[in-house]
Amino acid sequence: MLQSWGVNMCLICIEFQKGKLSAFEAKRNLTEMYTEIGFEHILEALQIIEGTEDLEKVKDGHELDEN
Repeated sequence: MLQSWGVNMCLICIEFQKGKLSAFEAKRNLTEMYTEIGFEHILEALQIIEGTEDLEKVKDGHELDEN
């Protein structure tokens, strides 16, 4: 894992934040790598991905699901 901004980040997170992976691709890659990067980081990465997806929905004028 790489360290950036004082937080451990994996290659999936870095590439997702650069825009080189879609949310779908990043989630799929996380499912393939969960044993190597650990459950705690999976949760952190999913929060990053979900937050970005929500932001994109708001920008596009869509309502967010309450779930």
